[in-house]
Amino acid sequence: MSLADARRLRDEVRRLLASGVDPGANEQANKAAGAASVAAATSTFGVIAMEFIDKMTKEGRAEATLLKAHWLLEEIAAPLRNRPIA
Repeated sequence: MSLADARRLRDEVRRLLASGVDPGANEQANKAAGAASVAAATSTFGVIAMEFIDKMTKEGRAEATLLKAHWLLEEIAAPLRNRPIA
């Protein structure tokens, strides 16, 4: 996490606290809402895999790791891309 991101997050938490909102409870509620919307959407292996790669990108994973993940999806797991998770 960069210093700028940490400062932005700190400022968001301060705003929540100032408005009387518990930041931890707020985050749990947001995660629960996100999980419900993902479950409601059509989830395929490809969709979930791309979300995972996006998460790795946001976490700042090494470029080689991201390239390998893309390669695995495109070359190895291509037949699974459109299969539903459920």
